[in-house]
Amino acid sequence: MAVRLLHADATRLDELDVPGPFDLFFDLSCYCGIPLHRRDAYAAGLTHRAAPGARLLMFGHNPEPLGNPIPEVTSWAADVTADELRARFPSGALIDGTPGTPSNLRSRVSPRSTGAD
Repeated sequence: MAVRLLHADATRLDELDVPGPFDLFFDLSCYCGIPLHRRDAYAAGLTHRAAPGARLLMFGHNPEPLGNPIPEVTSWAADVTADELRARFPSGALIDGTPGTPSNLRSRVSPRSTGAD
């Protein structure tokens, strides 16, 4: 399997040579960092490249506890909700939507055992 890494704007996938189709998309806090006015472009780019039955594994959170990096962009303080994901990915089926923030994620993940007990 060949792997190719790209560094680009995830809301402008049409400008890249990534036609798909893909069976799996993995989003680790990318979507929650995208301003609200660009999230439709992100969703459209993934949807366009998704194979039938493709899966999107998304781990997002409310970035508010970390502060807003640019006060003029108030949408970065917006939470990612199940309703928003249903609206932006209408052809998908939301399997699970568990609210979380960076602080409660840390409390829900147990540290890996080192075996030195």
